[in-house]
Amino acid sequence: ITGAEDHTARIWSMTSGDELVTLSEHNGAIWAVTFSDDGEDVAFGGYDNRLIVCNSFTGNVKWAWGGDGDDEEIIVNTIAFSRAGDLVAAGAADGGIRLYDNRKGRFIAQYSAHTDKVKSVQFAKDDLDLISSSDDGSVRVFNILDTLRLGL
Repeated sequence: ITGAEDHTARIWSMTSGDELVTLSEHNGAIWAVTFSDDGEDVAFGGYDNRLIVCNSFTGNVKWAWGGDGDDEEIIVNTIAFSRAGDLVAAGAADGGIRLYDNRKGRFIAQYSAHTDKVKSVQFAKDDLDLISSSDDGSVRVFNILDTLRLGL
């Protein structure tokens, strides 16, 4: 999958190089793209303050967040699915990390993680720890178990 400044994300065939699906739901450059571990979902976000999750085979939007008043404006720099696929974490240019329920397409929590842009987020093997790095030179680990107890 690729994201582009022309506001599209594209899913490509690894064997033929053909474009399989074009996703055109964004109104700004796309900075972050990722597949879920099972390959069913794809998430993408970027400069238009939106995070969108689609079916990777059909391109149908599963859920979208931001850009329309349901979140303060964020520029999505990085995205990760939990290994189980039920959570999505988005690292933003404001240094924050947002956690979403992928099953229901709803916001769960925000972490004030860093003082500069979040450059990477990743779930640990148990899906209970979230690891992030930033342009501020730090790496943070968040245990999200209590958040999940309260938020799901």
